Amino acid sequence: MTTTNEPWFESLGTEEYINNLPSLMSVQEVAFTLRISSTTVYRLISSKQLNAYKVEGSNEWNIRRTELIKFLQRNETINR
Repeated sequence: MTTTNEPWFESLGTEEYINNLPSLMSVQEVAFTLRISSTTVYRLISSKQLNAYKVEGSNEWNIRRTELIKFLQRNETINR
């Protein structure tokens, strides 16, 4: 347990942080992780920049950690 008020992930390196993410994530979890809005995540899904899956009978999108990693690797130089 840390004695600072920083979020748990701030003390981890990027690779370790990503490896500790759930293997299946909701749109809201991905938005929080990337520090973007849920609307932006839905736009990424709609434009096929981020692969997502719907469970049969559900209206919710799910994103696999592996798909998020692929997305990040493809887009790692966008804001450099």
